[in-house]
Amino acid sequence: MNRSETFMEPENFVTFELVVHGFLVLIIGTIGIIGNIFCLLVLCRPSMRNSINCLFIGLAFIDILLILSAFVMFSLPAFQVYVERKFMWNVIDVYQYTTPFVYPIAMITQTASVYMTLTIALERYLVVCLPLKSRSICTYGRAKRCVFTVIIFSTSYNVTRFLEYSFETFVIDEERGITVTFLQSTDLRENPLYISIYINWLYMVFMCLVPFSVLFLVNLRIAWGIRQARMERSRISSSQRNEESLAIMLMVIVFIFIACNTPAMISNIMETFQIQAVKLTQISNLLIVFNSSISIFIYTTFSRKFRRILLQVWHRKRPEDDVLFRWKAEGGPNLTGNRSTRTISARRGARVLTATTSLEFQREISS
Repeated sequence: MNRSETFMEPENFVTFELVVHGFLVLIIGTIGIIGNIFCLLVLCRPSMRNSINCLFIGLAFIDILLILSAFVMFSLPAFQVYVERKFMWNVIDVYQYTTPFVYPIAMITQTASVYMTLTIALERYLVVCLPLKSRSICTYGRAKRCVFTVIIFSTSYNVTRFLEYSFETFVIDEERGITVTFLQSTDLRENPLYISIYINWLYMVFMCLVPFSVLFLVNLRIAWGIRQARMERSRISSSQRNEESLAIMLMVIVFIFIACNTPAMISNIMETFQIQAVKLTQISNLLIVFNSSISIFIYTTFSRKFRRILLQVWHRKRPEDDVLFRWKAEGGPNLTGNRSTRTISARRGARVLTATTSLEFQREISS
């Protein structure tokens, strides 16, 4: 994520930033935050407890933080610049006071989003291409450790971002004691070697080349695995069909991820060679926010179970309400017959409830 400076740009650049960074990032990001909150409410249900959903929970938290940091870094400064130029008002420079803290968080969340998507792709690869081994590898506990590992790696990789900017105070009038505080880039941020190696080349390797290459290869391998499985089986079980649905959903997530992050990669390559592309940078920032905002639409498109539980959350139904409804429909206790009939019906209903509940906890997100 890059902050494009437009304070000294022509009027058309200011207007373009207002539309892209101001309105579009704010609108899409707000929808994304609401959607990710609903994703968390659904995925945190006990019936959704499995490895892939644990990774999706981590991704939802990361996406929320990424969108919030984008609001502070892009939307607020865009409105500030427009108001200052349009109405000649002196507005507090939000960007100046928040950059030393929000900018590192934005970079951490962007890195975490990239590698969390990569982790999800690798998990689906194991399930589709190595199903027997995946049963012991892809556990809920290991998924939680993967989430924490991604967060620790992302924070460690971007820890120097906290040292790139600082506040400098200058004395304007010693007699009156008037001082002014400005945001200044530190010596580290101005170091040519640091810029060349860390900001440009390492970013290109760890944020573009490595994840993009692995995601592309994993997607191809998953697609090939699905094709082989369909050719070898004339009939597939419900669980196998669910795994295929999840794999296809993952392929869509990866495709959208690559499409939304490619402009950012191009923008950073251009900056590496000192080629300015302000509008491309702003569009790439918008696409990164868009990528973090559409998860709920992908889940609801490919997962019947997610849609059903989302409706429960929306209508504030208890998790067991849907199970009880299906239990009654499949032969729950008959409360209007004689005692023997009620006993037989209740026993049969208990067996149905047990089977239904067990199946409910075994299904994954796409059931």
